[in-house]
Amino acid sequence: MAPAPTPPAGPADQCFSRIQSWWEDRGTERSVAVSGAIGSGKTEVLLRLRDALPNPVYVDATGLTAEELLGKILDAFGVPDLWPRRVDWLWQLERAGVSGRPLLVANSHRAGRTRRSMQPSRVLKRVLDPLVRHAGARVIVESGPEADHAPRNWLSLQLQASASVPPGVDAVSRQPALRALAFAELRSTPLPVWAALVQAVTGELVDEDALATLAQDLPDLVETIEDQVRFVDERIVDAMRAETTASDRRRINARLMTRLLAFAEQLTSPEGWSATGPAGHYLAHALPAHALQAERFDDVSGDGRLVAHIAPTALLDAANQRAAAIPSETLVGDAAALWVAGVGSVSQPEWAAWLHLMATVRGDSQAAQALEHSGIALPWRTRWAHWRPPYGWRARYLRGGSVTEISEVEAGGRVAVAAKGRWDQRVRLWDADSGDLIAGPWSDGIPEPGQSEPLWPRGQDNDLAQGWTELNAFGSSLAGPQFTEVLRVGDGVVLAGIGGVVMVAPGEPDAFKQPEPTHGSALLGHFGLVDNNAQDFWDEPDRTVLEELFEPQAVQRLEATGLPPGLRNEDARHVLREVGLPAFTGAEMSLVAVAEEGLTELTAEEVWGEDDGSGTYYLLGTWLDGRIVVHGDSGTVHRLPAEGEEDDSDPEAAASVGQFVTMLQNYVLGRCLLPMASSRTEREDVRDEVEDSLTAIDEDGDASRAWTYALYDND
Repeated sequence: MAPAPTPPAGPADQCFSRIQSWWEDRGTERSVAVSGAIGSGKTEVLLRLRDALPNPVYVDATGLTAEELLGKILDAFGVPDLWPRRVDWLWQLERAGVSGRPLLVANSHRAGRTRRSMQPSRVLKRVLDPLVRHAGARVIVESGPEADHAPRNWLSLQLQASASVPPGVDAVSRQPALRALAFAELRSTPLPVWAALVQAVTGELVDEDALATLAQDLPDLVETIEDQVRFVDERIVDAMRAETTASDRRRINARLMTRLLAFAEQLTSPEGWSATGPAGHYLAHALPAHALQAERFDDVSGDGRLVAHIAPTALLDAANQRAAAIPSETLVGDAAALWVAGVGSVSQPEWAAWLHLMATVRGDSQAAQALEHSGIALPWRTRWAHWRPPYGWRARYLRGGSVTEISEVEAGGRVAVAAKGRWDQRVRLWDADSGDLIAGPWSDGIPEPGQSEPLWPRGQDNDLAQGWTELNAFGSSLAGPQFTEVLRVGDGVVLAGIGGVVMVAPGEPDAFKQPEPTHGSALLGHFGLVDNNAQDFWDEPDRTVLEELFEPQAVQRLEATGLPPGLRNEDARHVLREVGLPAFTGAEMSLVAVAEEGLTELTAEEVWGEDDGSGTYYLLGTWLDGRIVVHGDSGTVHRLPAEGEEDDSDPEAAASVGQFVTMLQNYVLGRCLLPMASSRTEREDVRDEVEDSLTAIDEDGDASRAWTYALYDND
């Protein structure tokens, strides 16, 4: 009898063979993305590849954050679990030979605590794509039904679903209680939450014991572990959700939110909801996702009593699904900023204390009070602060500055906190009780009350605007924590570091030593971009702004009689007469004290080396050792090349004096904030913000190399 013919290879077999050939032939595609609908067999393809490929690394992404998945990859390649090693994870994995072993990532579309999550996108964009592009990794990743999310130069293979639906879908469809379970956001659902889901879907009350019995009777569909229920096959959840309209999902989540918020009122623990048990854990990790689908995210994210209990990843995950950029100076904006600063891995009470600090510093007393009354026992509470929060973009943050060498001193009969500026090396004193500035900045030891020097000493660079090269030389590529010094003063504790100085009241004075350690930088950078549009940005010259940035005595104006007749441009005359020009030295420039020195007239030959007939110019100062001049007729501001410097192809620094002063306002603020950023990620964002602001003011003027010279490495 002849042997039966070999059946033709199905789509999954073809996919398996195609990937094997890709690995063996080292094709031009750098990695492989396998996508497909429910029941297409893509997970089975990866399991077969795990057994067939040489020495593979296999990670199932289900339920993992991008950071946790990266941690598993680092473990697999033997990278020690030490922060200095892991913060430089791309280099470490390249060194560990990530390019020589196949890296298989199953269920990347199921990454994240919640079923609706940004983590699948973060896994691909923040972990796998950089690994491929920068470390030469050869990745095979299973993704969801869509085939268009793989990066360029990846081989995309899409499997079609089989004709049959996953086992159990029909049975679940006939059971309203099981169908309701599919709308849970966490994959393991406590019985009280399941009961609330049933009521939200059917409108009927159901006994938790009855649900527990139902789960026990259907072990092929659901499993029960420690009073929590989960589907055996997540494809059932996908099917149930896919057949539910958007309006029905919104209605279900709106009803559920009422029950969940009622649960929250009943949960009390000084350590947060998660410490109360499974239902509290569910709320802490799933409430934002349900609120988002119920169109109530603003209600939740704006209430400090709730936000104090919500896990940072859950809050930011939902916020990122809602908008491309997170509004600054909100609780969610604070959370996104703290995440970049490496604060996201602390305990829930510690997280609430950091949020309280952020709200206090930006003057949001309502949010601060809500956090205080959240029921969480804050391990420390902010009394006063002269501190620039991560991603803070306000002129007032320049006053405290980065500090070091804090100490307790006596000043005029008052207990004071003394600190030396990290960059200008000058001492400032603050009242220990009120936080009021008593004295400083002062360059000659401890000042007496009332003694101070100008923030920008005349003719002397205070070093507050450190350039990119200097910051890198200082070791900025490996970020440091926000607070590097701790000092007990009376019944309070002073914290000081790169952002400034903070006085806190410990929750347990006898036991408190310092805040929980943080790394100063997130492993994967952003978890949502912070929109700084609400913060300080100026689109016109403003005397009030100049006085805030440079102090009133530094901003000088010319009397009408002091304006030279050759300065005919009306904008230039108006700005110099009504707004003023700061007489300061810093950020590689030094501007003329116009009221004291007047404007020095220059001929075209003195400016350009030849008389081109363009008329007269006036000296405004120097910048990178090159002169800054304004053309008397057009008002255009030029920065001339310094001696020995190659001619700048575009010496125009601004189209007018008004635009130059406006650009100066934004530039100096950004340059002073740059050294106060704790991580390289934030410093790059500050740099981008500075460049964007300059372009928005004068697209042609910002092309001058002087504006961006100090924002990049120039070794």
